[in-house]
Amino acid sequence: MTRTKRSSKKTTVVWLCLALLCTVPLGPGLLAAENFIPRDKDEAWKWLSESLKHAGITIDKVENNIVFVHSGNSHFGINLEMTTSANLVMPPQSIGASAGVEWYEFPKIKDSPGHINWHSAWSNEAFRDQRRFQGALIFLARTTQEEIEAKMASALEDFKPKAAAWRQLAVKPEMPEEAHRHQVLAENAFQAKDIGKAIAEYEAALRVFPYWPEGDYNLAMLASEIGGRPGYNIAVYQMKLYLELMPDAPDARAAKDSVIVWEDKRVAR
Repeated sequence: MTRTKRSSKKTTVVWLCLALLCTVPLGPGLLAAENFIPRDKDEAWKWLSESLKHAGITIDKVENNIVFVHSGNSHFGINLEMTTSANLVMPPQSIGASAGVEWYEFPKIKDSPGHINWHSAWSNEAFRDQRRFQGALIFLARTTQEEIEAKMASALEDFKPKAAAWRQLAVKPEMPEEAHRHQVLAENAFQAKDIGKAIAEYEAALRVFPYWPEGDYNLAMLASEIGGRPGYNIAVYQMKLYLELMPDAPDARAAKDSVIVWEDKRVAR
């Protein structure tokens, strides 16, 4: 009987230890063993939606590659086309801390990141949501930007015969007044070091008047300085347009070399 009682006590201790282990959060170290790369877009959207829901955030709609969401009276968007990175924000080891993710978008890569928290302090669910959101966001941003690259390649092919016809013109058409207005605003924004506005104004000018090689060149250089896959996408595309309009420019070789470098950087991980 004595042996039986000892055995019973040992068994009870073992079960108590196992029960305690089950209540201890796995934390980032053990959760890292899970695979947080979605299999496909369907799984990525599922992870994104569920992890946002657990943070108290609802997806309203997805339009023009922007995920529009709200939490209470707060509304904001996550621009998949312009997302450059998504980083884990680890909580300090204290009660009340929360896991989070911050992400950056072109052209404000260094400023004002988007930020979402999961407030279940040091819980397995919060850490899992955190990593699933990060993995889903990176996956969806990458696939969206790859689709944009394909569209840019198609647009470039459509532009080539138009550029060839423009090069043959003895007298080139003047820039329309609307495009000139955006040019002035772009140059003023550049002087004021408001690079985001400068980029937007150059893009607006080129939508009105696509036969402006200097605008293509300037926009390419500005976008490349900011970088990130969206920035390099713009830089590569605009510099290729420049080369279609000015294939014999004195800086054509340097422009081609820049494209080689930017294409390499945009796929680097």
